[in-house]
Parts: sequence; structure tokens; C-alpha cells
Amino acid sequence: MAYVDLNQIRAGMADRLETSTYTSAAERVSQVREGPASATSPLKPIAGSLRPAVDLTTADYLHILDWTGRQLAPGKRGRISADAPAVIANIDCDATRWAARVAAFGSGWHRAAGSARDLIALAERMGQQWLAGIRLALKLG
Repeated sequence: MAYVDLNQIRAGMADRLETSTYTSAAERVSQVREGPASATSPLKPIAGSLRPAVDLTTADYLHILDWTGRQLAPGKRGRISADAPAVIANIDCDATRWAARVAAFGSGWHRAAGSARDLIALAERMGQQWLAGIRLALKLG
């Protein structure tokens, strides 16, 4: 989901999450602006019914996206400017591990990214035996 939400930024078509078009990130920012209480509600899909594999609030997800979008992506021409306002200012996460997982996109993740435990739990909720990327998740820790 983060990979798709950051596509326009990485392609240099947008410079902030809220200025990207047709993304769940822009939709979520709009929802928070209309009803600030939605920032603390559990992250829900914009369309469909699949629950996220990790329990996050909308604010948590937007902050992770904002932080990730500020990192330099090798071979990509765009990123969120360091002086752009942060979408959300507060989250407790392991930045090093998240950066390693994002950097690994295209080399093992297919439907979802996360820890092996999270991917196994997601596969169970989907009624599947496994998801591509569990081996990569084990390597990344």
C-alpha cells in the first residue's frame, strides 16, 4: 500500500502526500482534515474489505508514508522535500527496519510487506497457506 501511495512522489509528479492524485494517502489526508477524530481510528481500506496486517491508526500510516517519502530512493527522481510540512508528527516505529523493507520492494514482496509473523497472520485471514515474501521478511528481521 505504501509503495503505491508513494508512486507519484517517486516519479516526481507530486511533492507531498496531499497533492498526489487518486491515492489512498490523499483520500486519508482529506478525511482527517474533514474529521480530525478519524486520525486516531484504526486504519481501514479505502475500497474493499481486507484489513491491514498490522494494527495502525490512520495517523500512524500517514506518518510512516511521510517519513518514507522523505528518504532518498535509489534510481528514483522524487521524494518529499525535507522542508515540506509533516503530515503527522508522532509515531513509535523502527525507522531502520522500515527503510530496509521499503528498499526491498521489487525483490520479494508481492501482495504485502511486513514481518514474517504479520504476513502469516494476513495469509490466515485471507484463507491462504502462505504469501510471497515471507522468506524475505525472515531475512530482514
